Amino acid sequence: SYNTPLLREKVRDSLLEAHAILIQNIRNSSAFDKSEKKNKILLKVLENRKFATSLYGTARFTSPLRDSVMAKTLIWLLDSIYTNEKVIVWAHNFHLFKTYPKHIEKYPAGQKYPTGKALMGSELTKEIYTQSYIIGLYMHSGELGIGLNRTNTISKPKKDFLECYLNASPYEVSFFDLAGFDQMNENNAWMF
Repeated sequence: SYNTPLLREKVRDSLLEAHAILIQNIRNSSAFDKSEKKNKILLKVLENRKFATSLYGTARFTSPLRDSVMAKTLIWLLDSIYTNEKVIVWAHNFHLFKTYPKHIEKYPAGQKYPTGKALMGSELTKEIYTQSYIIGLYMHSGELGIGLNRTNTISKPKKDFLECYLNASPYEVSFFDLAGFDQMNENNAWMF
């Protein structure tokens, strides 16, 4: 079988060796300018992939750890690469939570997120959030890719869900600007 632990370990080890050789060859190349933004990003991507590969097939390969790496990488990009530029971060709404929602006890895949920890959004600095304008994307219908060439059909949302309000608009694209809401009540608690 292609999905045995031994085969996964062999694939992981081969990939780790390839990553290490690639990173070392790039760093040692006289033609590679390490001061260029695109090259700094390339090395960061390769290092992150090597780290993720090292966890493949182990108990440490978890979504919370992935979120933590995403947060650290975003902070690195903002502090080191795009210091005085506007940046668009495209991420699933779940990753951008500032605080862990108390009503969600398990991530859909079954892994627990510790309260207030390991979501990318919870590890970002206050400064990043105060300088940010976050746009959430909502799906009303269709299919959602869930990895490994699998999809899930989007369940029809209830009539009072945001997706239905957006879908009822006569326009092809609709927005609700929620930035002005600063007082929480029973009807808008989900935004906080």
